[in-house]
Amino acid sequence: MRNRVVKYTLMVLVWSVADVAAIAQTSDGVFTTGVRVGANHVSITNLKQTFCTDDNQPTYELHEKQYVTPTVSVIAQYRFPISLVAVEGGISYCQTRNEIEKTTTHNTETYDIKLNHIMLSVGAKVYPVKGAFAKATIGAGPCLNSSTCVKYDATGVTNAAKMQVEEHISQTVKGRTIVRTDLSLGYDFPMGLTIEAFYGKCLVDLLEVGINGYGFSEQRNDSQYIGMSIGWLITKNGFSRRQ
Repeated sequence: MRNRVVKYTLMVLVWSVADVAAIAQTSDGVFTTGVRVGANHVSITNLKQTFCTDDNQPTYELHEKQYVTPTVSVIAQYRFPISLVAVEGGISYCQTRNEIEKTTTHNTETYDIKLNHIMLSVGAKVYPVKGAFAKATIGAGPCLNSSTCVKYDATGVTNAAKMQVEEHISQTVKGRTIVRTDLSLGYDFPMGLTIEAFYGKCLVDLLEVGINGYGFSEQRNDSQYIGMSIGWLITKNGFSRRQ
């Protein structure tokens, strides 16, 4: 059922992105393309419960580290003539990363979770005042490093033992397809510069945990993103000043 929902979501997103370009060929509105780069602070829920059971606490301590990760997007936007509304579609790369550190009197183990996703997205923008806008988007896409999304390290053990554990983890923990929605506030400057601040929320479980002998358990591991991005929009006339 989950795979079917993701499949249908991707189909709708692909159709919507293509439709933005098709509209631009037949209308007198403003069509722009562009690129946008940014960074976001990421948090993933329930990682401690996934990788460390409570059975042996307080014999060990847990620490969670959060990261600022990059995002890159290629976008196409169509603003309807005599309207405050625009539609936007695009393809983007986003990274979701957290780290769990488990410390005992004998050694320290770390689980570095890094998920790389490519997403197709579609959204709507409203321009209440000149270039200022509010935007809502939804996107979905596969995990590029599904079987290698967890990097394991440990002190007090041999390299051979670490490699064996990491191999078992790659067979046990897999990265899932992401479905994410974003809310943004930003400004499009006349010369083409665009900036925005956004909040994103993952709508699905990002990690699939199989049967294992390490005490890992299946939990709901969704994520949140808070960040900013900057980009450049180009009209059909190139880098000329936009209206």
